[in-house]
Amino acid sequence: MFTGNLCERDQDEVEFHCIDETAMMLLIDFAYTGTVAVTDANVQMLLPAASLFQIEQVLRQCCDFLQSALHPHNCIGVARFAQLHACYKLYTQAYNYICRHFEDVSKSEEFFLLTASEILDLLSNDSLAVVSEESVFEAVERWVYFDYANRRCYLSKLLRCVRLPLLPVKFLTRCYEANPLVREDLTAQHLLNAALKYHLVPELRLRSLGAEDDTEQPTTARPRCPPKVLCAVGGKNGLFATLNSVEVYFPESNTWTEVSPLNHQRYNCATAVADNRLFVVGGITCVPRNGETHHIHSNSVSCWDPTTNRYNPTEDSWEFVAPMADKRINFGVGVTHGFLFVVGGHNGMQHLNTIERYDPYSDQWAACTPMETPSTGLGVAVLNGHLYVAGGHSGSAYLQQVLQYDPVEDTWAAGPPMNAARCNFGLAAL
Repeated sequence: MFTGNLCERDQDEVEFHCIDETAMMLLIDFAYTGTVAVTDANVQMLLPAASLFQIEQVLRQCCDFLQSALHPHNCIGVARFAQLHACYKLYTQAYNYICRHFEDVSKSEEFFLLTASEILDLLSNDSLAVVSEESVFEAVERWVYFDYANRRCYLSKLLRCVRLPLLPVKFLTRCYEANPLVREDLTAQHLLNAALKYHLVPELRLRSLGAEDDTEQPTTARPRCPPKVLCAVGGKNGLFATLNSVEVYFPESNTWTEVSPLNHQRYNCATAVADNRLFVVGGITCVPRNGETHHIHSNSVSCWDPTTNRYNPTEDSWEFVAPMADKRINFGVGVTHGFLFVVGGHNGMQHLNTIERYDPYSDQWAACTPMETPSTGLGVAVLNGHLYVAGGHSGSAYLQQVLQYDPVEDTWAAGPPMNAARCNFGLAAL
């Protein structure tokens, strides 16, 4: 303005219509002192002024102040404010905060004031950190009821953003039969009915999730990004000492917390996460009998659901679910298409070539097409929706083979073998 060819360059007095007087005084003081005190009272006036005059140091200080003050009750307002003034880093930080704290944010007054397009965009985000999709469904209900007359027309659009197939059957059934919002909307009823079919017809679920075209794959069945923790389950801590303890690591606090122990001491087992629940499969369980501890090859499966207890060691518990057909140790496990697959291993008498599929929704196991060669100590990983099974020991030889299993077609295909035969090794998809 003052260094170019604009008329203000030659004027003795220039009037700024869009700058707050207090903000202008703070910026003038900053020009002389190099410091400015950003507070709750002045940040909303100071940031636009610093942005207009391109005073980066003050602008950055205002953004840092707002970022440090983020709270479930103000984060939506901060995101809007940052977007209005092209502070894209602050906007990203505020939006990510909204996603990380969605359950609390969805109960705030700012959430109820979101526009239809804003809430549709938010609910479509894969990064919403929710323990259960029920939280998202309930957030939709609260938003609609806040202005029922004007918002009821958006219900079906909003429900398309809710991962309805991830809701429990009992919850879906209750909503379908008794929820007033759903009962008044035929499209909403259709969406809940389709979600119920997802639970009750495993073959239909496999086909829909196995679609080659990504546009055909229902994003409503894809899990969101839940809070991430590590779980250490069972094992051994000595030659004869086995554990039933379970510990959970929380990266945010950098701490381990002990939660409810397993029903039995167990080792050589496998763990997997499906339907946002932790499953411990097979292995060797230690069962006391007649004053002695017996080590038994197991086909049992235990399940722990963190969504019902929020990692509370006084309330959580493990429960047995349907057992496998075969007892297994040194086997592989993988999760794809919402199903848990166990492959190969040893049952205490022979090497296995069998593969079983567990449906966490129906709590049932089903036999799948077996491998041609039995394998123990094999590696299993999931890549592009297929199970890759590599190496192992057949009972007579170490294996180099690599097999690809298609869970939709229930078929095996041979891939190029590894350069070296391997057993009891690690295999991971990266």
